[in-house]
Amino acid sequence: MFTKLKMFSAALLIGLTATSAANADAVKDTFDKYVTGVFTDKIPISTWKEMSEAGDIEATNVLGLIYDRGELGIWEPATAHKYFMKTATQGNAFGQYYVSRNYTISYAVESNPVLASMWMAISAMNGDERAIVENAAMIAKHADDPGYQKTINALVAKCVASNYTDCGS
Repeated sequence: MFTKLKMFSAALLIGLTATSAANADAVKDTFDKYVTGVFTDKIPISTWKEMSEAGDIEATNVLGLIYDRGELGIWEPATAHKYFMKTATQGNAFGQYYVSRNYTISYAVESNPVLASMWMAISAMNGDERAIVENAAMIAKHADDPGYQKTINALVAKCVASNYTDCGS
């Protein structure tokens, strides 16, 4: 596996030296590999930042993961949250999932179960498979409180209707 990973890294580095369009494709191709833990630190942070600044949502999420996981040698949950919030407010289910997670575990932001539930529900609506499962668990946890789910539903509707500009965060 180590040899395959080295070969993957070399191929990726060769690909990243091509045009910026090829860089965009390389970043998109590595996103899933990063998320599943098959990532190499050979891609410079500047490449991820350039792609993010150019509007690449996957690159922005990778930056969130890099800071969330402390890949640069320092754990920066507030910076990670900033990147996830950027993609969440663009309608990205992956970013929405991580924003919910941040409101649940409260490393980057103050714990807020209502906002956590709202973002998890939105992420689930937008197709994140983890969010679908975790949202069902959140709903079950508050099954005896119909007012709670009504509140979440109202916040979700307001957030989505505002195109993610009025989401209580």
